[in-house]
Amino acid sequence: MARLQDPRQLLARYRAQNRARAVQPVIRPEDYPGPEFDIQRRALSRAYDPNTGYEAEDIATARRRAGEQLGLTTSDLNRQRSEGLFDFQRSQTRGTEDYGSAISNLQRNYSILGGRQREAANAAGVIRGGTLRAAAKKRAENMSVERKPIDTSHTRFLEDIDTDRTRFGQGIDRSLAEAARQYGYETEDLGTRERRSGREYADSVADLDRQAVYATQQAGLVPPAPSTKLTATQRAALERRRRLQRRR
Repeated sequence: MARLQDPRQLLARYRAQNRARAVQPVIRPEDYPGPEFDIQRRALSRAYDPNTGYEAEDIATARRRAGEQLGLTTSDLNRQRSEGLFDFQRSQTRGTEDYGSAISNLQRNYSILGGRQREAANAAGVIRGGTLRAAAKKRAENMSVERKPIDTSHTRFLEDIDTDRTRFGQGIDRSLAEAARQYGYETEDLGTRERRSGREYADSVADLDRQAVYATQQAGLVPPAPSTKLTATQRAALERRRRLQRRR
């Protein structure tokens, strides 16, 4: 909506248009509409001026806080990611150490068992026979049987760690995306609010200008356009102004 000109600009134009017709209304600063128009204009400016108004300050504050909140949320989620990955790595390291200890204990137990079997075979005088080879083969088979569940458990542990680590990272990524999406919604709403506030300010100022011009014309201080015939009230007001000017 186009903003109307200030009454002073209208007066200058009317004077130029009516100079040839000797229509010279007597206009002084105090002849303009009452202070209520200036009061309303200042109130509108304080509330809705795009640069210095309260609404602009509130929007700027809300936009700044939304950015700060996004930064805090992002920082907190990245911290959670770092701590979570560290915990997963520590669990994996400890699980691998436990697996290594279990295998070492198993091997040591069968090594001790083999030593005892060699001592027994030596005492029985059969150390050069096939008894030790058969015993070693049996120990290897038994150790393989006992080791299998240990290997299976460790493999599943590693798979679970990888699955949990992946899901944890995906959860953090979703949270980051949600935070960014919420920030986008907030800034979009603030932008819409800012545009609407600007339009409301411009429309309100335009309406106020119309009221001021109308009030000035009704008071006979500003004649209408030359193509419009002056009313009796306006002609009388102009005549009174001219008489007052001549007396001064």
